[in-house]
Amino acid sequence: MTKDIITNGSVSQFFDLLREARGIAAINAHLQKFVQDLQPDISADAQKYLLMLLSLQEEGNTRFSLDPEIFYKKWETKWNGLMLSIDAAEMPSASDFKSVVEKGIVDIRQNKYTNIIDWNGTTKLFVVKENFIFATKYYKAKVAIENAATTHFTDGKNFPEADVKKCTQKVATLHKKNPRFTNEENPQGEFRINEEQAQAILRGQKENLIITGGPGTGKTTVVLYILWNLLENNPQYLEDWEIKLAAPSGKAADRMRESIAGGLADINDEFKNSPIFKKLEGLESYTIHRLLKYLPKTGKFYYNSETQFSERTIFVIDEASMIDISLFAALLQAIAAGSRIFILGDPFQLPSVEAGAVLGEILSHQNRSRNFVVKLLKSNRFTDDSNIGQLAHAIQARAEGSETGPVSFLEIQEKVREAARHKNRTEPKDKILLKSLDGMGGLFEEQVQNLVCETLEPFSILPELAEQIIPDASLLNEQQRDEQNSIREKLWNLTLSLRLLSAERRGTCGVENLNKVACKKIRGHWINYCRRFAPDFVPPRSRYFPGQLLILTQNQAMYKLYNGDTGVVIFHEERPYLMLKKDDFVFYPLSLLPEDSLEPAFAITIHKSQGSEYKHVTMFLPKQKGHPLLTNQILYTGITRAKEEVVIIATPEAFDDACCTVTERETGIIMM
Repeated sequence: MTKDIITNGSVSQFFDLLREARGIAAINAHLQKFVQDLQPDISADAQKYLLMLLSLQEEGNTRFSLDPEIFYKKWETKWNGLMLSIDAAEMPSASDFKSVVEKGIVDIRQNKYTNIIDWNGTTKLFVVKENFIFATKYYKAKVAIENAATTHFTDGKNFPEADVKKCTQKVATLHKKNPRFTNEENPQGEFRINEEQAQAILRGQKENLIITGGPGTGKTTVVLYILWNLLENNPQYLEDWEIKLAAPSGKAADRMRESIAGGLADINDEFKNSPIFKKLEGLESYTIHRLLKYLPKTGKFYYNSETQFSERTIFVIDEASMIDISLFAALLQAIAAGSRIFILGDPFQLPSVEAGAVLGEILSHQNRSRNFVVKLLKSNRFTDDSNIGQLAHAIQARAEGSETGPVSFLEIQEKVREAARHKNRTEPKDKILLKSLDGMGGLFEEQVQNLVCETLEPFSILPELAEQIIPDASLLNEQQRDEQNSIREKLWNLTLSLRLLSAERRGTCGVENLNKVACKKIRGHWINYCRRFAPDFVPPRSRYFPGQLLILTQNQAMYKLYNGDTGVVIFHEERPYLMLKKDDFVFYPLSLLPEDSLEPAFAITIHKSQGSEYKHVTMFLPKQKGHPLLTNQILYTGITRAKEEVVIIATPEAFDDACCTVTERETGIIMM
């Protein structure tokens, strides 16, 4: 019966079928009705094709082929992935959609639906250009990015070796010496940048750049010294220009500002009274929405192509892989010609939650005609004696296509042990482990519960430490304040020591279930701790408990709290507070924050983990081969959150499938 709905059923029935498969958002029913009202004569096949297009658009694609075979292949991948998450016994197969795709595209190609599809302009809902169809808003964003990039980015070149040496020495003079930098080649313990970093700093004096690199490659360090040299060599920049730091999320914006502050702390004391230091020390960071001044009443930005920022502005934009196509376009259009721009990102991380994969498209093969990208490949964190680093490199190689086939943990570990021996280390600097849970049904659920409880055992003292926190330390004497600061730091550092990550929200290995198990475990430790002092202690009826980790899921701008910010619950005088660390520790009464803006954070999705780092990570991957969340980018992002150990919970088959499955979004951005 469901198969007949595809070819013979009404458009409404077809939409319900996609909804049943969790393949389309409910809001698209309104768009489908709008299309029908605008174009009453549109065929059922064309409408069904457009619904499939909207379904694929929800996965981040913004350009769709009008070649039936190419479109069908993309649909086949999505539909087969959807069938893994539901009872597919009564559902049609992907091949059952072929005729609708073919007939729908034939109808659209006849150019008879001119009320909704524009072939020559951009005034209708959809645009057709060169055998591709776009939602008009995304086509406009694509063109805006291409035009703005032509304005802002030129074809640059590298500097000669002599300049690289001068730059390296200049940075070494600015940066404090440190014994940890000492080796046979560097007995003085100078801070020495590598050639890639020096080229980026030098080119940044004259060029606007996109600077890419994985964790530990020094993107923020490079930007700090680009800014320092710009201010030093151009007095007008120091006196008249503004510097804007921005990122797509509040957490990422805060982290960039903190990283720059950390870099400034390493500047030699003799330079800390300079005007350059003072200017950089006072920088503020913004979300891109806040930078552009989002206007809720109109749904637009104050700064735009007509009302641009002053041309006397230096922009540093971090986590560019997370910026969707519409926001990227809005940002570039608001920046005036003549401004300085430095865009940072890791192209191997997950793309934006919303539509597009702008950074990846800009860096793709078709966009290499101009040289405005500096790639930082050498990681100070993931060196050759790092298991995590070598695993990340192996996953990158499969994303790039330079290597194929399964990734061997044994080969990586042996290679890393050999590198450690050459550095006179008895052990590699970090650990990787692939672990498979082979139980079925209830046994599998029990295995997951036991693993969560075992992994989170170091968190058993979270409630005990949280119970000792006093939010207002102003009434304490100096010794008590020192003790309070020490406890706060110990609690905060513990919260950052480990995290459970999952690709999924639902299911046994989804974050909702993992957090349920974790909260029961840690809450139990709190009750046991309290009963040591009061055997008859009865916990209050509250969704919160001391030591509970919470993450913001919505911006709370009035409190300068943003989606992705994570804190720990403490109680004082029976009132729950959320403790976070910004520049200092801050405490927010939980009664001020909407309950639906918070959720437990012992486990978070891999998407939410972007930009965070933990000593230990245990990462759960989907079990089914072909699952839409079993991808190279998911795997790479998850493992690179770990600094000392990553445990991957997956079957060898699922792990191999993730390594070799690269999510590809089409936006069609081309740099001329």
